Amino acid sequence: MRRCLYDSEFGYYATDGGREIGRGGDFFTSVSVGEGFGFLLGWAAEHRWREWFGEPDEFRVVEQGAHDGRLARDFLNGLRERRSPLAETVRYLVFEPDAGRRRILEAALKEDEDGEGVEIVAELPNEAESGSVGLFLCNELLDAFPVHRLRRENGAWWEWRVRRNPEEGRPFAWVATPLEPAGALAAAAEAIPRPECLPENYTTEVCLEIDPWMAGAARWFERGAWWVIDYGREADDYFSPERSDGTLRGYRDHRRCDDPFKTPGEIDLTADVNFTDLDRVAASAGLERFGLSDQHHFLIKAAEPWLREIESGGAAALESNRKRLRQFQTLTHPGLMGRAFKVAEYRRG
Repeated sequence: MRRCLYDSEFGYYATDGGREIGRGGDFFTSVSVGEGFGFLLGWAAEHRWREWFGEPDEFRVVEQGAHDGRLARDFLNGLRERRSPLAETVRYLVFEPDAGRRRILEAALKEDEDGEGVEIVAELPNEAESGSVGLFLCNELLDAFPVHRLRRENGAWWEWRVRRNPEEGRPFAWVATPLEPAGALAAAAEAIPRPECLPENYTTEVCLEIDPWMAGAARWFERGAWWVIDYGREADDYFSPERSDGTLRGYRDHRRCDDPFKTPGEIDLTADVNFTDLDRVAASAGLERFGLSDQHHFLIKAAEPWLREIESGGAAALESNRKRLRQFQTLTHPGLMGRAFKVAEYRRG
């Protein structure tokens, strides 16, 4: 999965100068709906800056998985447009450790004058700087972390690995292999709830990458908020007996592809986020969960002051915000994006 997505020459995210997002690309995100997503996140960030941290003189926003920087630009433009006091103190950093994706990001920001004020950093801090305050956010990042597949056979867990398969006309095939008894994958398998209730050949996924990732993300600030925005579910639902084939899937041209071996490197591979496991690694990094909500409820709460402004502004305010209100409806509609995406929020200090 790592090679199919991130190989520097043939990986899905490395080819064609970066993948186009939106109706003309392979996938559609909250950011591609329009600038409304970043605008609303700016309102929520301002609330945290003021109510949680007392309006500090410097407030860092760190984004990981920024693609072409569109969310960063929408976020900052929204603050400037409404003359938010946060606009005077915010420092927006995009963390991108991959050199190839950094070049794509730098080119996109350079072509757009709205990219001014966005800084790109290549390395994590060694530790949280004393007195530092900020917000870390990632949107649809963790669903693309490589996963291990597990399969339940004869009352035991096996790793469902990949082997070469040239004789059958397909490049790869699944093969069951025993788990190392003392390994991290075996420990993760032991933590799966109610294995005795799962059907034979039940298949699921485990992501081992969120542990080191969260340990790094927690080092950005001494006091702060952390937002993980993605699709996923908590453990009882994630490991439901009815979810017998897991959540690993692919997308290409807005069509779902359940065969990850079809055209490797040319389809987007993804798996749901296990938010219960995310809670565990957040706690081990010194963070506490403040809330887990769907995007519908999170953005409606963030939009409250904006909607009050429109209401008090009458017909003129309604007309000037009509386009953004349509975006708001798409982002929050339960049948569109409102229930599909979750927002996990953690904090410290």
